[in-house]
Amino acid sequence: MKILFAGSPEIALPSLEALLASGEEIIGVISQPDRPVGRGRKLSSPPVATLAKKSQRLLFQPEKLDDSFLRTLTELSPDLIVVVAYGKILPKKMLMIPPQGCLNLHFSLLPKYRGAAPVQWALINGEAETGVTTLKMVERLDAGPIYLQRKVPIQEEDNSLLLGKRLANIGAELLVETIQRLKEGKLQASPQVEEMVTWAPSLEKEDGLIDWNCSAKAIFCKIRGTNPWPGAYTFLDTQRLKIYTASVIPEKNKKQRPGEILATHPSGIDVACGHGILRLEELQLEGGKRLSAAEFLRGHPLEVGTKLGS
Repeated sequence: MKILFAGSPEIALPSLEALLASGEEIIGVISQPDRPVGRGRKLSSPPVATLAKKSQRLLFQPEKLDDSFLRTLTELSPDLIVVVAYGKILPKKMLMIPPQGCLNLHFSLLPKYRGAAPVQWALINGEAETGVTTLKMVERLDAGPIYLQRKVPIQEEDNSLLLGKRLANIGAELLVETIQRLKEGKLQASPQVEEMVTWAPSLEKEDGLIDWNCSAKAIFCKIRGTNPWPGAYTFLDTQRLKIYTASVIPEKNKKQRPGEILATHPSGIDVACGHGILRLEELQLEGGKRLSAAEFLRGHPLEVGTKLGS
């Protein structure tokens, strides 16, 4: 089949790499436009666009999926459009261009976690497993019938970056398998169960704010799910304190105030939560560097009884 690939961020790279390696006819790649990044605001291409250039594939980076661009796609006559974290909603006219439709790889076990941040919300909500899904795209977001799924256990050390990389590699394998079985005519899509739908909206910076009234386990999950972005944070006096890694201590909080520092030692800073105790292991004070707890305490001694939070 003649395939158009649409994707943008790093999580989509393994899928494009797998399709190129499998010998499929990739007739073009669609990605987000180059954007200014960093302090110097230098223009930077999305990772998928960079790979498309390197592999000498026809590259499109439209600002809008307007009629002019869709006419260009129609002239290419793709049999299938594959979409992996492209970053834009495909209009109905685009969904209708390829005779085999548009195939999406989504990083959750649909119908759970429809939306832009399925990896992050699976971690934030403390799921024991997540997965990847291939589905036929329809006008409604992530609502199309499902082709294949693969479950993936969530590890204790996972954050959204580590889990995302693992899902990206497993998803790439599933995508190649889905296309092969579609070509063989051996695959039928099954409708999603609407009663089981949950949502995973884009994260905002405010989603990283720690509420110490929550349980230590819930806060631990928030730290994992928001690392590396937007990052979990609290306040030390008036300064923002970002928390990168932590662990739950199997001891009960003896009715200390949520957010109160209970102990400091080289292995961490123990903080009382609404239920349980959380040990902060890596942290960064506003304007400073990311440090281990031991390094942090050498420069910022904290007294037992100090309260974190606004």
